[in-house]
Amino acid sequence: MFTDDEGRLWSAALEQRDALDGALVFRCISDGRQSVRALFVDPQFLSDAGDEVLRAWLRAAPRIGTLS
Repeated sequence: MFTDDEGRLWSAALEQRDALDGALVFRCISDGRQSVRALFVDPQFLSDAGDEVLRAWLRAAPRIGTLS
């Protein structure tokens, strides 16, 4: 868990398809009105990712919406 630039609390969880790739899924814990977001990341970089890196990935992650 980490806070974004505006102080909202987010969780970041890797959802892997296999050992080589996955999506880092961001969910806002403190404000349910925020859209879930996801971004492809290499799992090997997650262990070293601090809050600043997570904030940068959150800013880059597109919002996940309902397909119509």
